[in-house]
Amino acid sequence: MWLISYFLVLSLSCGCLAQTLTQSKASLTSPANKTVRVWCQTNGVEINENNPIHWYQQKAGQPLARILYFTKSIVRDSGFGSSFNAGKTTDSRFYLAIELTADKSATYYCACWMTTANAYIKIFGTGTKLFVTDETPKAPKIRLFPPSSDELRATSKSVVVCLMTDFFPEVIKVEWKIGDVVQNDNVETDSVTKMEKGNTYSLISRLSVSKLQWRDQPITCHAKHEIDVPGLKITKDSKYEVPNAGNPGGPTCPPSVQELQENTEEGIPVSSLQVATLTYTILLMKSVLYCGIISCILYKMEYWGTKKPL
Repeated sequence: MWLISYFLVLSLSCGCLAQTLTQSKASLTSPANKTVRVWCQTNGVEINENNPIHWYQQKAGQPLARILYFTKSIVRDSGFGSSFNAGKTTDSRFYLAIELTADKSATYYCACWMTTANAYIKIFGTGTKLFVTDETPKAPKIRLFPPSSDELRATSKSVVVCLMTDFFPEVIKVEWKIGDVVQNDNVETDSVTKMEKGNTYSLISRLSVSKLQWRDQPITCHAKHEIDVPGLKITKDSKYEVPNAGNPGGPTCPPSVQELQENTEEGIPVSSLQVATLTYTILLMKSVLYCGIISCILYKMEYWGTKKPL
């Protein structure tokens, strides 16, 4: 029944959506044998004995399972022991405390009941994905590439590209701004890709901009990650420097994810046209050299095989 309620919440009216649960951390990374807290902030929801805060666990490929519910005391569900505890610091800020073992890697959700005109509906937080690992979280490195000037001249629209690399864990969200306004439309973000070297990830996001937007306002790409980093800003007057790569002359077209993985420490890769031209030139020079050698050999054979006058 609660599962039906979970999906019903997506179709609520705007007035009901004022009651929300916020989990500010999208991911949390820690080694085993420690205790961590997953936090939940209630907004417009009164938590009391008749409406407790609930905590759920979801492991990969498995359904949600309730761990416990809490108001003044803890009531645990079957299968969950004392390694899970709950509490609060204010009437609107709650936490789930977890004593870490390897099997605790999962996504954790807070939940509570919300009243509407006709029914009770269970609402959920956005979730915090917990990684129990000895790996250390790594902040994303960000590269920004300007729109194509040719495309702007031809169509008055083009794309700004944001490349994020070398981050861990893989949970990440991209936020674009034009000026001070967050952009939700005209944004296309690829799936996170695991990089070939090390246990790190990469991501490409694109924002379509008009000629007017590019001309008049700064554009910012911000990575919302477990380790937060300042957003990277680009304008029409930028020198297009590539951060973290030591290369002052960034290109107007971004490399692919594969090129990015192979050349993170080497700057921007040589284009395929340059490689093809160089290869063709070398082959042509070899052909001329071989032709000269063969001609010389044939000439000598003909010379020695000819009778010479006394």
